[in-house]
Amino acid sequence: MFSGGEPSIHPQILEFCAMARDKGVRTVVLNTNGIRLAHDRSFAPALAELGVKIYLQFDGLEEATHVALRGRDLRAAKAQALDRCAEVGLTVLLVAAVEAEVNTHELGAVVRRGIAHPAVRGVVFQPVTHAGRHTTFDPRQRLTNADVIHGLVDQCPDWFRTSDFFPVPCCSPTCRSITYLLTGDDDVVPIPPAAADGELPRLPRQPRPPGPGPARRARTALERVGGPGHRRRGKPGKRTSIRNGTSPLGEKSLHDIDLEVPMQERQAIPTVQHRDPIYDVRAIRPLDH
Repeated sequence: MFSGGEPSIHPQILEFCAMARDKGVRTVVLNTNGIRLAHDRSFAPALAELGVKIYLQFDGLEEATHVALRGRDLRAAKAQALDRCAEVGLTVLLVAAVEAEVNTHELGAVVRRGIAHPAVRGVVFQPVTHAGRHTTFDPRQRLTNADVIHGLVDQCPDWFRTSDFFPVPCCSPTCRSITYLLTGDDDVVPIPPAAADGELPRLPRQPRPPGPGPARRARTALERVGGPGHRRRGKPGKRTSIRNGTSPLGEKSLHDIDLEVPMQERQAIPTVQHRDPIYDVRAIRPLDH
């Protein structure tokens, strides 16, 4: 990942991305505020030529959110950047810095925008770190990943339950959480609970794929990420949940959501190398209260 500051303003950023590709880096990501993408018509095509993925700062949909977190209204620039990415086939993750009493009420709106836009394959929610230009705060009142998950459940009750989210191997089981969705039109279907029982969920009118292979691979991948214990809720095709995460998984229109929450590419089931039983979702208690 090329980050900053704002890496897109560096005069050699395209050369750096090309160099990373030439050195065998399989996934090159640009962490950007999107302003150059919005205003420089040549930038998005150049990034697409290099196969770069876009990690786009996207804090919310309201003017007050942008002014509070970024100092000015950037909504038009974000919308233009997303459209430029869609035009050239760039894959985008929306990344929201989440601040208590600033944009926690927009969690569901950000997810809905991500699902609706053709360029977006993931959503990442990052509770704000109170350092640098951020004002002092009471650490007893800080926003946590569990708070974000509960906010998503409250704002998208037809899609989310807290049990849909599971931790990934990290320094702590509460450090990072992930989930996956299969989406189509207005239908949203959860992946991990159904995959744990050996059957991938299906959207209404979607034909059943032959054989158990994809479901078995999905279950294996999910267990390697978060351990067993993801039990199916409801029936395939029922609109139920969304998840937060970082890995590609799936069938058509798979989205994932990551809490430090992405929607990823449409086909391949991932091979995930890490698994530790201490990260089993059944051991995570804060979300149950």
